[in-house]
Amino acid sequence: MSFTAAREGRFNALTTWFRAEFGHGMVLTNAPDAPETHWGRFVYPLSRTVEVGRGAEVSVEFACEPAADSHCRSKWSIRVGGGAWEHHQSIN
Repeated sequence: MSFTAAREGRFNALTTWFRAEFGHGMVLTNAPDAPETHWGRFVYPLSRTVEVGRGAEVSVEFACEPAADSHCRSKWSIRVGGGAWEHHQSIN
């Protein structure tokens, strides 16, 4: 996925959440502006602080590889503008 930075700034992690629409106006979400749920959000830390300029394209890739005991190993990559991809993964 990719998005355009609305303003310049710095960040050192990515955060994800979901929104599921079931029809008839029923929505389930754990977005930051939604009421608290037990679902929580995921935080994907970066190995360094990334600086972005307003209008910069930020590309992100996420993967979840099955692991033992019904867990998964998360991998995430980020690229700002035409820069190089930076790859990260969960420790466990």
